[in-house]
Amino acid sequence: MAYLRLKELKGGAVHEFTTGLVRIGRDAGLELTITGDAARVVSSHHAHLAWRDGHWWVEDLGSTNGTSLDHQRLAPGTA
Repeated sequence: MAYLRLKELKGGAVHEFTTGLVRIGRDAGLELTITGDAARVVSSHHAHLAWRDGHWWVEDLGSTNGTSLDHQRLAPGTA
């Protein structure tokens, strides 16, 4: 079973998910909606986290400002 726990650096809010796909962006219909000042650099459908082969994978969905993992920018559409 997939389980993901994310904690916001500012404010400390915790988000927990038990689904194998967590979509992230400004769109209110996503599993994790980014609001406030942080939303300025986030696309409507920015990225998603997917549970595959026993690991979580992050994929940029062609966002305007890109997605970085461990200080490396991800190419859109690759996990």
